[in-house]
Amino acid sequence: MNPQHTGEYPYSVYPPLNYKWTYKLVHNDFLMISASISSNGVIYVGDGGRFLRAIDIESGKILWKKGLTANVWTTSLINDTLLLAGTSISFDTTMATLFLLNAKRGDSIWGIPLFTVEFQPVPVDTFIYVSNLQGVMYGIKNRGKIIWRDTIYAEAWPYAGGGAIIDDYLFAGADESPFLSLNRYTGEEICKFDPSGWIDNRFPLVKYPTNIYFFASETLYCVNKNLTEILWRKNEFGKFILPTPSLYDTWLLCTRFGTIYKLHADTGDEIWKIHPVDSGGTTSITITENKIFWAAGDNLYSIDLQNGDTLFRTKYTDKYIPWLNSWFWPIFYGPYVIAAHYKKMYIYKGTEFNMSQNDEFFIFYPSLIRSEGYLFLNLLSSSYVKLEVLDVSGRLREIINLGRLEKGKHFYVFKPKNLSNGIYFIKWKGERKKFIFLKIGS
Repeated sequence: MNPQHTGEYPYSVYPPLNYKWTYKLVHNDFLMISASISSNGVIYVGDGGRFLRAIDIESGKILWKKGLTANVWTTSLINDTLLLAGTSISFDTTMATLFLLNAKRGDSIWGIPLFTVEFQPVPVDTFIYVSNLQGVMYGIKNRGKIIWRDTIYAEAWPYAGGGAIIDDYLFAGADESPFLSLNRYTGEEICKFDPSGWIDNRFPLVKYPTNIYFFASETLYCVNKNLTEILWRKNEFGKFILPTPSLYDTWLLCTRFGTIYKLHADTGDEIWKIHPVDSGGTTSITITENKIFWAAGDNLYSIDLQNGDTLFRTKYTDKYIPWLNSWFWPIFYGPYVIAAHYKKMYIYKGTEFNMSQNDEFFIFYPSLIRSEGYLFLNLLSSSYVKLEVLDVSGRLREIINLGRLEKGKHFYVFKPKNLSNGIYFIKWKGERKKFIFLKIGS
């Protein structure tokens, strides 16, 4: 999670996904709120009760566990050795609810009583920014000293959220209070914007250097950095707390229950909207470097950012309950995709291509389940790409025109239109890949 909450993951992840393992909360039925992953592949997540656990992503092995004050809701890494954890308040209100721990061993470095901390702290430089369910935002130094506090929400629960950072500004807003910008070093109010209604958002989104996005009164607002001008607004979202929008270049993605919108980030113009889920809503959206975005609802979805086509979907291994989506997922580590629903966290692994970046190649993965296949290409220069599908006698059966593609990696779902069951070859630049096509239901 970056301080602007853009929803971008700066590496490529490719379907199809392979299920690896599941982690189940030990205590209670608390919905998984959020987790974090270090660069050495360790997931930090609560157990549904007061214990925080460090889990190896490849094996699912629990590396250590640490008992804290009460239910562990959230974690956030400062770096690979320092970990923040937020918990519920205890009957003893003097007990800590925000902790800094040694990420490798679980030892507590300090703890501060801040009432219940449910949403991820945002560490920036030597500061930590965190809100509690009483509507108070804090600026805290890494050594545990509270530098400032500001009551920014009139009635916090359940509408409290965290802040987003850009330059010296911290932006935050929730419930019927105005949307604010604060000096992130002092907590002093810089300016405010009053949408005259509920602000329905967990975290605002910042597009550097000027655009701020948040939901309020059934409307998605885009305002300038000084909160003095509405750049655009889109009013069709309903009164409901919604996941933070996500950003990729000039494209903005946001969700309303099961509908996903692609908007132009600077104008608000709608490019498309899709409704990929059969029931329930969708979580936050994470966008990977290869222009695929990922969201979870009744399935875990990977969707083409360009046209909104569903590339792949993975059914959970357990029953789906529509109103128990956890918004702060999916999260990523290398080729791993991690989703959560109700009491369980699901770990999948994307397809890996062990090829040199200096080689031009194409790879084809057939899917016998969905009557389609997956094409992966790496181009050393911009070129027009046409692939041919041949039967065993060498007859041309289908042509795949991908048009002119830029240099680099490309991923496509191949959905044959005119093939019956059988053995075929897919050909590009003289190279042939053999595959078996099985049309389900034929």
